[in-house]
Amino acid sequence: MNNQNKSINLGQSAVLLLLVCFIGLIANHIYGFTGANKESMSFFMRLIEGPSSLIGGMAEAFYGMVVIYLISIVGLAIAKYMPFYLPSIAWISLLAILVASPISPVADIVIATTAKVHFLALTTSVLAYAGFAIGQLEIETFKKSGIKIIVIGLFVFIGTYIGSVIIAEIILKSTGQI
Repeated sequence: MNNQNKSINLGQSAVLLLLVCFIGLIANHIYGFTGANKESMSFFMRLIEGPSSLIGGMAEAFYGMVVIYLISIVGLAIAKYMPFYLPSIAWISLLAILVASPISPVADIVIATTAKVHFLALTTSVLAYAGFAIGQLEIETFKKSGIKIIVIGLFVFIGTYIGSVIIAEIILKSTGQI
């Protein structure tokens, strides 16, 4: 079986991941002092206190981002050099699960450092990157499909929404919430 991940450019991926981690670190810091974390000070209070408090908030999550970066790079390297194909996200996820599992000698360190990272804050940059990647790949398919893909997409979105509403209604009524 041929490994399709052989074309992964580890140097380019390392730089791109570094950029994503930096953006994620900023997003994590912003998420940490907005409504998600009621105990922390507001953005304006941190500005009044000066740059040291802004940087201090980022320093809390820095080591967690380093761990996430290292897991991602090692997972990409594994994907590139494995003799069989498995998507790189699967290798990265598997590696992350292994290093954070109780059988790992570094599990306590990994969990303690990554606990400072708000993973919801990371989704913005990750989803933006995924959108760009998919957008680049799917533009030709969209050109070929034309209006058909828009109509099908609308039906899928509407059907998913209606299905979610029905399921939520049934569950909420059965649990007595409404």
